[in-house]
Amino acid sequence: MNHNKPKSAAPGSVTQESKLMVKHSIVYGLGNVLNRVVGFVMIPVYTRFLVPAEYGTLELLSLTTEILGMLISMRLAGAMYRFYFEYDALQDRNEVISTAIISFGLLGIVGLSMAATGSGFLAEKVLDSRGYSYYFIISFTTLWFNTMVGMGFYYLQILKKSVLYISLSAVKLAIALGFNIYFIVYAQKGVLGILYGNLIAAVSLFAILVIPMLFRVGVRFSSAKIRDMLAYSLPMVPGSIANFLVLVSDRYIVKVFGSLADTGIYSLSYKFSVVPHTFITVPFFQIWSVRRFELMKDGRAEVLMGRVITYFLFLITYVGLAISVLAKDVIHIMADSKYWEAYRYVPILILSYLVFSLFNHFVFNIFAAKKTKYISYIDIGNGIVNVLLNIVLIRSFGIYGAAVATLISYSLRIGALYLVSSSLNKVYFEFGRAGKILTAAIVIFGVCALVQAASPYLGICVKSVILLFFPVLLYFLQFFSKDELHKLNRIVSQRSLKSVWQ
Repeated sequence: MNHNKPKSAAPGSVTQESKLMVKHSIVYGLGNVLNRVVGFVMIPVYTRFLVPAEYGTLELLSLTTEILGMLISMRLAGAMYRFYFEYDALQDRNEVISTAIISFGLLGIVGLSMAATGSGFLAEKVLDSRGYSYYFIISFTTLWFNTMVGMGFYYLQILKKSVLYISLSAVKLAIALGFNIYFIVYAQKGVLGILYGNLIAAVSLFAILVIPMLFRVGVRFSSAKIRDMLAYSLPMVPGSIANFLVLVSDRYIVKVFGSLADTGIYSLSYKFSVVPHTFITVPFFQIWSVRRFELMKDGRAEVLMGRVITYFLFLITYVGLAISVLAKDVIHIMADSKYWEAYRYVPILILSYLVFSLFNHFVFNIFAAKKTKYISYIDIGNGIVNVLLNIVLIRSFGIYGAAVATLISYSLRIGALYLVSSSLNKVYFEFGRAGKILTAAIVIFGVCALVQAASPYLGICVKSVILLFFPVLLYFLQFFSKDELHKLNRIVSQRSLKSVWQ
């Protein structure tokens, strides 16, 4: 018996696969909550200790650093997924992990060192003052550690170590939250205090996660494996940068035609809009992407995965709908009055990220065929269209124009990906059921928009009751199949969620 050969995976039923997705997605979702909760929970602190212009400064600094990170990382973390399952022997799989980490570690240091020399130029162009150059230097250093830590978390996802994942996320949360509160509230360091807190958290996780992981997989480097991974990942880098520009160019252009304060308000609306993406889409695909590569040689899995995606769309739409209708009241409670208008842009951005969430489903055939260059072609073209849309729409309609440009760009991107992916292999997607989900969401949103409550707390209560009718409306639209209704009846009759998996 070969103990170095991992067991192969076979697809189960829709229920079994859904159970697997839910189990790990919940844990990864909690992990993402812990990873992202600093930025969200700190909203009352940020909006009271930072004026909108400072909040805008923090956002542009973060986005600029992320663009650099995408360029330097060369998408090696994603290549780890693809090539880890290319091999059967554990030694080869460990060598994939080690090679990717060593490669980024060395190239990242060189790239970020070069970028640091241009920090003054970046500060002048992005933040209107060379005096902020040290902000970028701290951010670049944090970026290197965070990317290494991110690779460590990717490795935990590959191993399905979801409990360890969330435990380390909790450690990172405790460190970052503690230092952020100290530096902002007590030390009065403002934006600089946030940068200090993030750096300390990143270095701490590097020591806790990455160093022990290297001892586990061994420090080995394979020139053949890095060539294969780079051949797979490098064609995606230009597209990734272009796609990221779609994500962030609106905030830069809002600053050009508006101000740093406008950027700060728009950035707060983004904080709420990306909640479904961060807490549902990301954790779902953290397990689902790995599972799909495990099952890609089994043709029976595609129809099953198409059904699972429908359940995913139901959940993310429901959560996105709730955030859209409650955003105004929640922002009035959480944030200073200077930021209240941010709620206006949340629904459009929520819909944009709902469209965006289909990427990982529609793109799989391209990944499986190793035709990653097509992703870059689509993303580069879409990036150009997005920038043009932002310039035209933001100049004419301000922040609303930015939100609409984002929705149009994501829709064009997903449409193009679907066409290319369909040309390679059939894409299983239940368009009819997806349309019913969207229809029900629009109706419920329209009803909630008519509510005029005397206080934000009352508004939240009334709208929450209306939201309960979303699945009821789907029932009347005949969204649920007979088998699904049967399972729902079992849940109700037995008063136990456990029955759904039986």
